[in-house]
Amino acid sequence: MTFPHSLLLVEILAIIIGLVGAQSSAFTASDDSDLWQYRTLPQHRIPKWNITHYHRDATAPGYWFVAPYWVTVGEPYTTRWMPYQVGPYIYDQDGELVWTGAEYTDNQNAFDLRVVTNVPGRPQLSLMVQTGLGVDLEHANGTVLDYQYRELASTPVYDKHEFYVYAPHKALAIHQWPKVVDLAEIGLPGVSREIKFQGFRDVDYKTGHVFFEWNSEGRIPLHETFVDITVGTPLNGQDYIHCNAIEKTKHGDYLMSCRHSSTIYLISGQDGAILWRLGGKGNNFQKDFDFSWQHDARIILHTEGRLVISFLDNAADELTNDKPVSSAMIVELDLVKYQAKLLNQYFRPDGNLTRRRGSTQLLPNNNVFVSWSDYGYISEFDHDGRLLTAARFASDRFGNYRAYKFPWSAQPAEPPVVVAAVVGINGSELVTELYASWNGATEVKFWRFWARAAADADKVPIGIVPQTGFETSFIARGYMDWVSAEALDADQHSLGISGVVRSSPPSYWAPGADRPQPDDPQLLLFPPPPEKPSWSPSSIVVVLAAGLGLSTLCWLLLALFSGVRRVRHRVLAGYTKVHSID
Repeated sequence: MTFPHSLLLVEILAIIIGLVGAQSSAFTASDDSDLWQYRTLPQHRIPKWNITHYHRDATAPGYWFVAPYWVTVGEPYTTRWMPYQVGPYIYDQDGELVWTGAEYTDNQNAFDLRVVTNVPGRPQLSLMVQTGLGVDLEHANGTVLDYQYRELASTPVYDKHEFYVYAPHKALAIHQWPKVVDLAEIGLPGVSREIKFQGFRDVDYKTGHVFFEWNSEGRIPLHETFVDITVGTPLNGQDYIHCNAIEKTKHGDYLMSCRHSSTIYLISGQDGAILWRLGGKGNNFQKDFDFSWQHDARIILHTEGRLVISFLDNAADELTNDKPVSSAMIVELDLVKYQAKLLNQYFRPDGNLTRRRGSTQLLPNNNVFVSWSDYGYISEFDHDGRLLTAARFASDRFGNYRAYKFPWSAQPAEPPVVVAAVVGINGSELVTELYASWNGATEVKFWRFWARAAADADKVPIGIVPQTGFETSFIARGYMDWVSAEALDADQHSLGISGVVRSSPPSYWAPGADRPQPDDPQLLLFPPPPEKPSWSPSSIVVVLAAGLGLSTLCWLLLALFSGVRRVRHRVLAGYTKVHSID
């Protein structure tokens, strides 16, 4: 069997062994096929996507920012839902993983991962990491990371629906003030219920200093709610308005969305007065559209007397339907005439309802990116409503609070990682499988792999390959050990290099002196060319002497041959003369 054929056989054997190993290591959940497992991320199973690109070339550039979770009460540690599935993730538009922060969040639920662009210097990331369970379910840490995924600040928030960084060190967070009150206001004197009065805080997320605080008690009456706050017991916390988004206007006022009152409020940043209501029971606008149970009200444009906003019209809660399908809306508000006009509407592509959560984002090229929440369902439309992309998690295990799309460039503070394993049955038919990744790096285009003959030997390049998704694989000839991987940019300039790791030998290798040993990569892959003869002065003299002797011998032989010929000619001439006389 020639070497190329034997190497091919070994590679096929390695693939079969890898498949068998992957199958045996898979955990027992019913939808394992909907999760990826990376060799460079120990115990990591990454949610996969089902994606349909209808007009890929028309989508906006950028990455998807999501935070899948199973249930908001916290991921169980002892059931089939194993660690490192929930948490913050960044994917490219083809569903390839770019960054997972699941290890950073220690397997806690995360919410609202997004890029912070309104700060000087490089963009940052913000997210909420859930910390509370039970009665403290809504508690979380509002956290800001830099472009290398290093924590810049983290501050407690007491409602995990919003942590919106709007300026350096400044953020808006929903807050709660539960209080037992008498329901005489809604005609039930003597009936007490705990009401979750809600509002927001404008805080310095580094120091915790509160710049401004607003509480709905005494400002939004109980009768504005669309939920039944009389049910349950006095201490079960009735969520009567359910704030889910807050944003600050350029005039210093606050735009607040409340789902359970189906109202978007503008609140004065001076005295806390409600300046107007859009929707709900106290609507102040003449409008040509209706919405309910909305999420994620965001300011698109604000000029004197005019405000353009976007939001998700859920049109349903967990129990009721107001419309047959949810939609994303962009509306214009005339703040002088108090008229509201629907500018654009984007219906959920599958014709279903988003009964909770969700978001709407206007992209820089005027495309619209919508999160429909359940199963991570997202879609991108062009400005005119043409569906460009639709995607959802392959597993129905996960939901997602909001999803965003942003450009993003990052080079992690942590170095790349590499793992390697040797495959083969004897020393003449060995290959080494290497896998490299750099969690969160966006500029890697190539990987260069190195090996050493010994721990203290010089590193030798054993191959360079283009990056292929989150994890790039490479098969090297021979038993390569003390390996490392170097990340390269598009011009093959170095971005970072991993530490040196040992290659894992196959479990079926028997211990002992006959066990294969690592190859010297320099000798195996770059053998020296045949040595050229070296000429010393003495050897030159010998060659010249030999050549002179050989030349002399040739001349002597030639002279001798010539003499013989002359003698022969003379003899023949004499013989001819004698016979001619006769």
